[in-house]
Amino acid sequence: DTLRRVWWLAQQGGKLLVLDANPGTANAPETPHVALDLSAHQRPFNQLLGFALDPGHATNRWLFVAYVHADGKPDGSRLSRFTFSEGPRPVVDIASEVILLTWLGGGHNGCALRFGPDHKLYVSTGDGSSPEPPDALRTGQRLDDLLSSILRLDVHPADPSKAWAVPKDNPFVNRPGARPEVWAYGFRNPWRMAFAPDGSLWVSDVGWELWETVHRVTAGYNGGWAREEGPHVVDASMAPPTPVGRPVAAHPHTEAASITGGVFHQGTELAEFRGHHVY
Repeated sequence: DTLRRVWWLAQQGGKLLVLDANPGTANAPETPHVALDLSAHQRPFNQLLGFALDPGHATNRWLFVAYVHADGKPDGSRLSRFTFSEGPRPVVDIASEVILLTWLGGGHNGCALRFGPDHKLYVSTGDGSSPEPPDALRTGQRLDDLLSSILRLDVHPADPSKAWAVPKDNPFVNRPGARPEVWAYGFRNPWRMAFAPDGSLWVSDVGWELWETVHRVTAGYNGGWAREEGPHVVDASMAPPTPVGRPVAAHPHTEAASITGGVFHQGTELAEFRGHHVY
């Protein structure tokens, strides 16, 4: 598949570009090619925040995109599925959009998308608030909405009439009042995340006033926000519905300002970093 020889790059302004990953490769684009420009089609439009190619994209040509079309609206953030054309210069069919899920737009939106080793789609969401006051919606320690969470969806359901389904083994499926899509929660703005070689999910959570944190997240994990931020208690009045987990790394703002990424290096270059989380 020629798509394995190119990079896909999202720009916050709405464009999704395809670039040649190996200059000189036959049939690969020589210059960045605009496969999608949401800002040209979506009105209103705010920002493009994340995307993921389906594991079976070589045959189904599916692309999943998370974007904010309007701040402040209950459905302002969207997770959508698109279909794109074949070949080294793919074009995303804007009319193919299927909106899978929506949540509050504005403030911290998260919007990282990753397919796990289980082929389920993991989606991060933020607390939907501005920095002050912390967690203004008091959503971090709640399970009855989609905010401040890592969602886990089955986008290849057995029923072909459905675009997605809730996996039966999601941790809160049988908890009264909880949103069954929630796989983990208690995050301020889980801007990026990555799967480790052992299959575990590592989440980088952008901090508030004192700490930047990295979490090794398992099913049902509670990142603590906004009761806690790293080792610091922010709001002790928030009662956690499940125990708060502990980050694998917490950086004070004396040495770090805003954690914005994290990947596991698995290349042949820089061998000393192979298998390590770099952020």
